[in-house]
Amino acid sequence: MINILSTFDLNFLQHAVVMIRSLVENHKEDDIQLYIYTDDKERVSAKLDAEFGQERIHFNFLDFDHTQFPRIRTKFHYGENYYKILYLRLNVGNILPDLDRVLLLDTDLVVDGNLKEFYGQELAEDEMFAAVAEVRPSSFDKFGVYPDYRKAKTNFNGGVMLIDLVKWRAWGASEKCMNHVIKNEQKLAAPSQDTLNPLYYNNWKICSPKYNLHHFYLQYPFVYEDLPYSKQEVNQAILNPIVIHFSGSMRPWHYLDLNPYSKKYWSYLKQTTYHQRKRENKSLKTFFLKPIRKAKALWSGARFLKVKP
Repeated sequence: MINILSTFDLNFLQHAVVMIRSLVENHKEDDIQLYIYTDDKERVSAKLDAEFGQERIHFNFLDFDHTQFPRIRTKFHYGENYYKILYLRLNVGNILPDLDRVLLLDTDLVVDGNLKEFYGQELAEDEMFAAVAEVRPSSFDKFGVYPDYRKAKTNFNGGVMLIDLVKWRAWGASEKCMNHVIKNEQKLAAPSQDTLNPLYYNNWKICSPKYNLHHFYLQYPFVYEDLPYSKQEVNQAILNPIVIHFSGSMRPWHYLDLNPYSKKYWSYLKQTTYHQRKRENKSLKTFFLKPIRKAKALWSGARFLKVKP
């Protein structure tokens, strides 16, 4: 059995359906328990039942009283109510008290392979997470954290993250995370990652980027020596990803998107009731902007232009 946690609001319902469709298509023989936290349980439940009523996947909707914590004043670019999702994620060990581990998946991604090996991997005694490294160098000094030693120069990306819930509870992670959020609310950019990384920078297992090929691996001009991977491992992940994470500016549903793996998103979308949806933001202005954007990417040597999925 694979236990998965996903959190989203109605704005991301279409993308959640596509993510779940991709998950189902690549786990035909696996039992999946999907735990969901959303802002409109009735509407989301009805939609998912209509889409996946005959599939081998079970939906479990989570109730969470976010009012027990203070409302964060910072206006996240994720939306003004994102703090509710943030609080749930940072209390995951208490919210899922009967589970030993859970795989957190963002909804702006597609699963294009089987995750059973990733889910079942062993974690060392000092590892609470299994995740993929970010590309950009991290800076903990804004939180007053100055590590003497770190196993990786970069953070881990929280979009695909295996969590050991036994250790989460034993280490008192929820309380530590909440204290960090409330103390540093004005400094949080990517709030979940900006909480877990400074607190647990040496407590995560470094996994292949094929399990979370987020847009920085395709777009950002990184230095291989800064990553905990070989050049060959990164290139193999780019050519054969299992999870394609449409983070940042490379989102398939935007007209200006240049991500070559967007084809995967539209392929899974065609298998849903959203099959007639088109790209957003198409206009005369964006029509002329797109070739300019591609030319700039070509000039900068962006890796994604070499990918032919």
